[in-house]
Amino acid sequence: MSRTVTVRKTHDGRLALSCPCGGVEVVSRSEAARRVVRCGACDRGLSRPKHRARTPAATAPAAGVAVPRLDATATAAKGGAGSESFDAKGLEGPRPSREGRDPGHERHVIALGVWYRLLGLLGVLAAALCGVLLGPPAALLALPFGVCLAVGVGLSRFHPAARWAAVVLAGLGILRSLVGLAGGDLFAALGALSVLGWNAAVVALLVLGKTGELFTPRYRALVERTPTVRVSWWTSPFFFVPAGLILLTLVLAAARAAASL
Repeated sequence: MSRTVTVRKTHDGRLALSCPCGGVEVVSRSEAARRVVRCGACDRGLSRPKHRARTPAATAPAAGVAVPRLDATATAAKGGAGSESFDAKGLEGPRPSREGRDPGHERHVIALGVWYRLLGLLGVLAAALCGVLLGPPAALLALPFGVCLAVGVGLSRFHPAARWAAVVLAGLGILRSLVGLAGGDLFAALGALSVLGWNAAVVALLVLGKTGELFTPRYRALVERTPTVRVSWWTSPFFFVPAGLILLTLVLAAARAAASL
């Protein structure tokens, strides 16, 4: 069953396509005319209907008779009969990159920020507990975890400083993994290899490709103007791959503990 979305004109002359799922895509008139626009929230295609009812030919007005003009923009803003409608049937088409949001890249960065925030939060809580049990000096362990927490929050908001801080942390992790690989122990080498692969993927995500466009002031302003767009960050491999490995490790550890009883 097809769904329709309404279009209204923004203050800068572009078109704002409001999808029934709550997502809003802002594109120029030329973008809307020459290609299919996709909703960043539900990933459905938004295109003009292929068939439109023909309007009867207008007759020439009599001499001296004023013909009232219909303001299509004002009517569309009110959601009346003059508003344009688009057919949303999941048609294939390119995603808007510069004219609209890019949820495909956003989900990876936000998923990475989730892990940094989780690590930082757990580390700060553990350091606070050590400070209560062992004394105030032990609470200084919260400083590096506080940095991780701040980096995670910054990545979720696309701040450039958080981007480069994450690159530095990943680079330090790569150096530490190389030292672990030289240790000679098989299990330590496997762990170091997995950490090396993770940190290399983080550096590639934040440095290569189009991810840098997310950390520009223009894109952050676009995110603030479209708060209804929901990004499915849990579908990113930067979230479910580490989550699966952690779950597998816990299951194996529980099985080993049960076997030793």
